[in-house]
Amino acid sequence: MGLHKKNDVLLRWEKENIEYFITVNLEFYTNLINNAKIGYPELPYLDERTNAIGSFRYFKNSILYELNALVELYLVWAAAEGALATKKTNLLSTRAKASNILLKKYNIDISNIPGFDNIRVLYKTVNALKHRGGIDFPKSINILGSTVLEFKTVELDFEEILNIKNNVFSFLDALVNMILLIENN
Repeated sequence: MGLHKKNDVLLRWEKENIEYFITVNLEFYTNLINNAKIGYPELPYLDERTNAIGSFRYFKNSILYELNALVELYLVWAAAEGALATKKTNLLSTRAKASNILLKKYNIDISNIPGFDNIRVLYKTVNALKHRGGIDFPKSINILGSTVLEFKTVELDFEEILNIKNNVFSFLDALVNMILLIENN
C-alpha cells in the first residue's frame, strides 16, 4: 500500500493552505505595490515601489516552490511501500524513480494524467530558479552565420502561475483518487 486511505483529505488541506497563502499574500502585495512611493532613491538603495515589486517576485517564486514540493511529496508517497512513506529510504526516491514505481505498481503512467504538461513546466521553472538564478538552459541560435548562445529567463506572470497551480491540483487529485480506487478494490 502506498497512500493512506485518507490522503485525499490531507491533499485537500494542502490545497486549502496554498489557496489561503496566495489569497492573503496577493492582497498584501497588491496594496504594497499600489501604495508604494515612487521616487529617486539615494544609490545604492531602491525606491519603495521597486522593493515591493521585487518582493512580489519572491512571493511568486515561493508559490512555485511550494507546488513543486507538493508534487514531489505525493509522487514519493504514492511510490513508497507503507502508508505515508514510513521508511526513510522511501523519501529518497526521485521523480523518475517514483513514476517508474507507479507504472509497475499501479499501471499508472503519470504522463497521461491531466495536468502533467504543467507539472513539467513547473519542474523546469523551479530548477531554473533554484540552480541557475532563473535562467533557462541556453539555446544555440544562428545569427548571420555564427552560432550564438541565447539566454532567457524563466519569468511567469501571475496568471500563468495560477494556471500551473490549478493543473497541479488537478493532477494530484487524479493521482490520489486513481491510487485510492486501485488500493480499495
